Amino acid sequence: MDLLLIMSVNPGFGGQRFIARVLEKIKQARAMIDRTGHLVLLEVDGGVKVDNAAAIVAAGADILVAGSAIFEAPGRDYRRVIAQLRRGGAAASDSGDNGKPTAHSKAAASSRKARR
Repeated sequence: MDLLLIMSVNPGFGGQRFIARVLEKIKQARAMIDRTGHLVLLEVDGGVKVDNAAAIVAAGADILVAGSAIFEAPGRDYRRVIAQLRRGGAAASDSGDNGKPTAHSKAAASSRKARR
């Protein structure tokens, strides 16, 4: 398995609120993945916004899927929202719990470098 997707809304339509209790599931999934030693990316889809991106990444997500946060941006300023999401996610991934890089933080860093 290369990627695990966790839905953080009830699937069906866009614009839903992030289900906060999913943060604990993300943490549990990250811990399970890290225990295996395999490189598995953790993707979170649903309700991802600028104000919760850092918490989602801090919980262990590598990839954030943000639909309405971007496409319903005030003034259609997509670039600003994407930049804010990236800053929030980068800040959270750079400040791990114990400061030690994990397999997922290394993979996420490689993925970020490849996208630049």
